[in-house]
Amino acid sequence: MVEILAGAVVDRPPGPRYVQALRYVELTFPSTVPRSATLRRWRGSLAGPLEVGLVVPYGARVGAAGPFRRDEELDERIGWVLDAADALEAAHLVLPTGRELTTGTKDRARFAGYLDALRTGGRPIVWAAAGLWEAELAQPVARELGLRCAFDPLVDPAPPGDVAHARLRALGGRQRFGDGVLFDLVDRLEALEVTKAYVAIESPRSFREAVRLAELAGGPAAPADGEG
Repeated sequence: MVEILAGAVVDRPPGPRYVQALRYVELTFPSTVPRSATLRRWRGSLAGPLEVGLVVPYGARVGAAGPFRRDEELDERIGWVLDAADALEAAHLVLPTGRELTTGTKDRARFAGYLDALRTGGRPIVWAAAGLWEAELAQPVARELGLRCAFDPLVDPAPPGDVAHARLRALGGRQRFGDGVLFDLVDRLEALEVTKAYVAIESPRSFREAVRLAELAGGPAAPADGEG
């Protein structure tokens, strides 16, 4: 039976209420990046088990020379990612890409070189491809590059593998995920031939929705009136 770990995408380390309710969190730092010592103290303060996915910030993907073009400055930012992942004891890195990564041969070769730097941390890398990268194109390229490929479980089939990385984003007319959608999601995930499925929800109600998903999947339940 698949183990479903539901979590929210948040821009700061969550508090005790979150950890009591959920077993997964996807941490993103869109503007400022905390020091590794700060992240290490937070990790050490946790009262329960929590798996962490660390999102690689935009500044560690795109430098002065352009997207995924390694130079001294970009390598320094990649170094922060690796140090932060160690401090957080992160389960994996999440690497989003958008229009800055085209499907052209040169961009793909440059991307592969960039990945070499991230791999030195020894953690799985989850590629959350967007832009021109439709699922049927991204998934085989992910296999070639040794990446796990994130997918939208309500739209796309899951890529092969023992671990699935589902990401739900509130976009356009899809601004919230009610019980009907979440029941459907649980059914889809339980039908996969995987041992574990991470689900990261990014929406205005992501914490509440992740808690509800955890309840429906048979996980821990807690009141969801705040992240804590």
